Amino acid sequence: IGHKAICDIPIDSGQIIHRLCFSRIYRCLPACNPAPTNGPIFREHHVARTLDYNAVWADTTDMLRQHREAIIAIAGLLILVPNWASAFFIGQPDIEGVKTISDIIAAQGEHFRANWMILLPFALISFFGAIAVLTCLLRPEQERIGDALLFAAKLFPVYLIVSILTGILTSLGAFAFLIGLFYIAGRLLPVLPVVVAETDKGIGIWGSIARGWDLTRGLGWKCFLLFLIIMLVAYISMGVIDVVVGILCTAVAGPEGLPLVQTLVSALTGSVLGVIILALEAAVYRHLQRQDA
Repeated sequence: IGHKAICDIPIDSGQIIHRLCFSRIYRCLPACNPAPTNGPIFREHHVARTLDYNAVWADTTDMLRQHREAIIAIAGLLILVPNWASAFFIGQPDIEGVKTISDIIAAQGEHFRANWMILLPFALISFFGAIAVLTCLLRPEQERIGDALLFAAKLFPVYLIVSILTGILTSLGAFAFLIGLFYIAGRLLPVLPVVVAETDKGIGIWGSIARGWDLTRGLGWKCFLLFLIIMLVAYISMGVIDVVVGILCTAVAGPEGLPLVQTLVSALTGSVLGVIILALEAAVYRHLQRQDA
């Protein structure tokens, strides 16, 4: 859309960020990446979208059920195994006695610096697995596992850069206010599914971020609230499972427990959560994208 169209839109809580970050992108996209014949990438007029939590969650479970064989295979090999190996051989940061958030972040940073040569490859493998899972969910033509992995390999550099940039943009909100961090996180929720689903349109790295931002116009807080609810329920469930498994392992093997079993369960619950979050992001994207039709 043109600069005048952007200026004519009433300013909301995220409009200033939108103008600063994306007005130039919107002006450049039509010249650099002509819209496909089946419709424009970005609409000239504002599309009033809604976010139905029930519909999104139903689509999330439907996608997981329809693609469960491929997801189990990919996530088991590329997400669960690296997470388990990392937890078993390296362990977690030592945060015993740590009381403040800044100290926790410092402990995590020190842990990564001491073990980055092992943690980084594991993280990249899990990252590749996430792309492959999203490919299964959003690209029905890549239904075979081999095709999904090949597509994920081709998309890996762009997906990695977009992921880093969205993390930076989200962090910028934290420097302003914590509320800004939450709002930007909600606005950027569907960006990574956009990279996977709309890469054929040639919108590029910044175009993918702009497209995700456009999809969630007026829905930043609703997107963040949905994500927050799922994360809270998931983390409480994971905490309960870890405690129960820890008690059982301690009862069987004494104070040292069974590290092999405990790290496996922890990696398994974390991998399941990761897959659910990926499916949720894909469902949010599909729900909002359908409203463009």
